[in-house]
Amino acid sequence: MDVLEDRRRLVAIAALLIASGIVVAVTGIGKPAPVPGGYSITIAPGISPTLTGPDVAAIARGYLDAQAPQAEGPPIPPVVLAEWATPARDAAKREPAVSSDAVAGQPDRVVWVVSVTGDVLNLTDLSWSRQSGADAAGNIVIDDASGTILGVYPHDPPGFGPSTSP
Repeated sequence: MDVLEDRRRLVAIAALLIASGIVVAVTGIGKPAPVPGGYSITIAPGISPTLTGPDVAAIARGYLDAQAPQAEGPPIPPVVLAEWATPARDAAKREPAVSSDAVAGQPDRVVWVVSVTGDVLNLTDLSWSRQSGADAAGNIVIDDASGTILGVYPHDPPGFGPSTSP
């Protein structure tokens, strides 16, 4: 399966999710709550984030929009799939590429791990991640206190990539 076909499938899946109107959030205590935008938000127990879910989504979408002109092929509209507010020490549970060295200085700081689709590019070194390739999905890690993007981790969306392609 080529990259263009993966992109087309991903855009179709994203459009279906948006059109379906499935809107659920999960709070730190696990109770569902409606969220504008159709993605889930999970706040770890004991965490009191400064940013709101919509703030975090806007930061992630802003990053993806700014990177779009650098992408190859037809643009993939940015879609936030899920957000998790968590202590930095637990960020790797949502994004395995987060290194222990990255969180060592402030393991208790609150970060958001945002799962996205779109033209996910990491063209420059960031404090938690280094320049890497591009993909049609990935995770963006955002500092809760400042709204700064700490790391960008492009990777295949679930159900795509070498292990699942015919």
